[in-house]
Amino acid sequence: MLGKLSLAENSLTSDGADLITLARETISIRFTAMKPFLPQLLVRGSVPFVLLEGQILQQVTPVVSGFYKASPQERPLLLFSNADQWVGVYIEYKFQTPVPTHLQGLANYLAQNIRDPILQKSSIVANGEKAELVLSEVWLQILGQPHTKALEDRASPEFWALQGQLSRWVKCWDEGGWGRGPGGMGMTAQGFSTAVTLFILS
Repeated sequence: MLGKLSLAENSLTSDGADLITLARETISIRFTAMKPFLPQLLVRGSVPFVLLEGQILQQVTPVVSGFYKASPQERPLLLFSNADQWVGVYIEYKFQTPVPTHLQGLANYLAQNIRDPILQKSSIVANGEKAELVLSEVWLQILGQPHTKALEDRASPEFWALQGQLSRWVKCWDEGGWGRGPGGMGMTAQGFSTAVTLFILS
C-alpha cells in the first residue's frame, strides 16, 4: 500500500532492481589468491581480470553449489584487490531460490574441496566464518632438481611450475583433509629442498 493506493509488488523497482531481485539470498566469500597482484586486475574486462576470474569461478562455484545443493546466478559479483602484493578476492553469490545462508561450515567445505594451489586456504572467510585450519610443515628434499635463483622468487614461472608439481604429489595425503599452502624453497648440500606448508582441517 502507498497511502490509499494499492500497488502490485512485482511493479516496484529501484535502480533497475525489483523486489524479487532484492530478496534473493546472498552469500559472500573472501580469500587470498597466491598470484602477484597486477594493477590491471582492478579493471573489469582486462585480460588478467578475465583469466583469473575464470580460473577462480571454475573452482569455487561448483563447490558452493554442492554445499547448498542449489545453483547460484551465473555471473556473481567478483572483485580483486591488492593483499600485500598478492591478490585479494571477494565473491558475492545470489541464489534464485531460498537457501539456508545461516548454515555454518561453508568455509571449511571450500577448504576441503577446492584443489587449486593458488587459493590460500588459511585466508578463506565465508559469510563471516573463517576456515578452521591447523598449520603444519613438512620438509621434503628433491634430489636431481637443480636449484636456481628463480625458484626463490614466488612470482616466477619456475616457482609456480614446481609448486603445482608439489601440490600433485601432496594430493596422495589429501584423503585426511589436507590442504596446500604456498611453501618456501631453499638449497641444501645434497640437492634441492622445499618446505611445503600444509593445512589440516580441525
